[in-house]
Amino acid sequence: MYRSWGDDAKAEPRSQSIVKKATRIECLGSEERASVKDLLPAKGLQKSVPADRSLYEDSNLVLDKHMVSVDSAMGYSRKANKDKTGVSGSEATTASKAISAGSTQAMRPAKTKLTYLGETDPGNRPKTCKMEWAKLIVYNVPELPRDAIRKAVARHTSLMEQFISVTARRQRDGVRRFDVIPLTRARPTLEDLPRLEESLRARVIVDRPFAVRNEAKRRAAARGIIPQKAPQKKTINDGSNISLLTLNVNGLRSKLPEVSLLLTKKCPTIVFLQETLVKESAHRTWLPSYQVIETRDMKERGNRGLVLAVRRGLGLTLTHYAQHEWFLAGCIEGMSELHKTPIRMLAISVYIPCTGEPSNVGVRQKKKKRRS
Repeated sequence: MYRSWGDDAKAEPRSQSIVKKATRIECLGSEERASVKDLLPAKGLQKSVPADRSLYEDSNLVLDKHMVSVDSAMGYSRKANKDKTGVSGSEATTASKAISAGSTQAMRPAKTKLTYLGETDPGNRPKTCKMEWAKLIVYNVPELPRDAIRKAVARHTSLMEQFISVTARRQRDGVRRFDVIPLTRARPTLEDLPRLEESLRARVIVDRPFAVRNEAKRRAAARGIIPQKAPQKKTINDGSNISLLTLNVNGLRSKLPEVSLLLTKKCPTIVFLQETLVKESAHRTWLPSYQVIETRDMKERGNRGLVLAVRRGLGLTLTHYAQHEWFLAGCIEGMSELHKTPIRMLAISVYIPCTGEPSNVGVRQKKKKRRS
């Protein structure tokens, strides 16, 4: 059905002819195009190739699915079996041989190697490059709920909240951490991490494969750096020496120095604050030497902001338990040194609006009645 190549003694070897023609076509720009006829020898299969079929474009060898593939090494033509992708094996062989010429390789632009976050060489790291590994690990905030981590990541990165998976994991030392995994191909950048750490008051790192971790440990050991074990948990004397402090601050950010001074003098074990008036877009509330969980100011729901805090260094851990429009609950756990028994309690910070309703609809109705 197809004609084979004729033997022409004057013509140069077929493999060199194809390579030279492919090299000439390789030099063409994206605007100029050449037909597959230019790639084939002068005699032979040109009658079976349509003139307006596959074209060479953008430095990629495009061969028509239905044309006869050319095997330049063997010197004959055959119709190859098409694979699942629709491209025959000999077509791929011809394309690879034509493009593998040394001159074409020299004309191609050199590929720029990007250094991603998580590699062992942080010195040559671009600031705006995307991360090679998607998983983020958030430390030092075991008291926060997963929703707070998800909202903070969505607010300070390019990831969308509905496409972020947050998992709470308990480590060997008993402290919780959070694994943040994007469910899409979107990745945060290096510029996002400092803002995220400042917002959460936490430490955020990128999870690295075990091979990279072991290499980093080996280099650290070569420099004489030995990792230290986590300190053992402290225990409190007894449950009877736990002190509480509750305060309606009516605006925490403007009174933060006074509140911090009060906590330094009194040193309460558990602190309850009401009406903090902290907006949803603000950074996380921080109190010196305290673990803090909070709810933000939402006028339409009657919640003006609540804070529940537990002092550090006493062997107590605070974990978010539940929250509502009127209250914030946290679970406090520890170990009693006197009785050698675990301590577990549920602390609740409550604020009920003066109207007794979960929204400010009642206040608006009263104001309208007074005006009328």
